[in-house]
Amino acid sequence: MRRIIFLLSILYCSVSMSQNSKVNIDFNILDSNFSTKKYLDNDGCAHFYIEKEHFKANDSPEIINLKKLNSINLIDLDKFIDISDSKRKNLIKKGEKDGMIKLLSNEEVFDTIYLYEKAKDNKVLKYRVIWVDEIID
Repeated sequence: MRRIIFLLSILYCSVSMSQNSKVNIDFNILDSNFSTKKYLDNDGCAHFYIEKEHFKANDSPEIINLKKLNSINLIDLDKFIDISDSKRKNLIKKGEKDGMIKLLSNEEVFDTIYLYEKAKDNKVLKYRVIWVDEIID
């Protein structure tokens, strides 16, 4: 019985911290001072690097009009990191109260991450990405 309660509380913690969390990251739309890099691997997956953060898209991008982008709240890397740090700190505080701390990997912090890349002809490429746990020097 204790195992079931323990497993349910772990599941609840991880689900409650990431429920309904969606972020829209600016790759190269706005002027920024972040270094960015994109490459395609042998499987055709797009990899994006913003500073030392790595994002991977497994699917083809959705093409959207630049005008539609005005209604989307894009955030830069600093804001993205601030939000993820805050989510992790809140989870740790909750875990300290409950006597059980769960640390989230990068890909567990948000349900959905979209990355927006400027393309030609006033078009924008919208990728659904995962945030890869990787140490980059």
